[in-house]
Amino acid sequence: MANSGWLLAMLVVIHWLFLGFFMVGHLPTLEPRFFLITLPLLVCVGSLVIAAIPRRKTRGLFWGLQLVFLLFSVGDIPEFAKKAYIISPERAAGEYLGAIASEKGNFWVDAPTSIYYSGLSPKRFFSSEQLLPDEKRWLENTPELALAAIEKNDIRYILWEEVSYTFVGQVWPAMAAEQAFEQNGYRFEPVFRYSGWELKYGAKPTVLWQVKSGPR
Repeated sequence: MANSGWLLAMLVVIHWLFLGFFMVGHLPTLEPRFFLITLPLLVCVGSLVIAAIPRRKTRGLFWGLQLVFLLFSVGDIPEFAKKAYIISPERAAGEYLGAIASEKGNFWVDAPTSIYYSGLSPKRFFSSEQLLPDEKRWLENTPELALAAIEKNDIRYILWEEVSYTFVGQVWPAMAAEQAFEQNGYRFEPVFRYSGWELKYGAKPTVLWQVKSGPR
């Protein structure tokens, strides 16, 4: 029993040291999902410690405190809809796209959340990887290649986010200004900007752009 307790305690310490290392390196580890793995380990360690308490009343008190701790911890898990504020911009953008999209045309979207909440057919969505594979990125003519992909796949809307998993921002840095602009006969207009309170607490700026290139 004692050996198991020490092993679990060491796992908790190692996990927190691991997180500390990444925090010092300014890497994104402060999201709850990085800490949730510690919860079952702490429960196991706490259970072993409480079981070793000789007095029955004292054990009961600590069992109650542990239960309260568990209830509050589970309530903070971001998978619950009321706590999933990080994906609120993507969800709102998807719902807006679903409301305004016509039956024609496709979309350049890298966020699965937006695709799901749009309610539109997944077949109409293209990712950065599909439209601009690695060999077409970071080239002088990458913007022209992106426009060619837009024309070929009849892209009508593009979702821009300030995140690393989409290449949209690298193709069109001007989108960060959230102002309409033109390029080679195409006009890009922002039709949806997320401005909720979640942006103050880690949610990323998200803008839905409409692509226009004359009559279609």
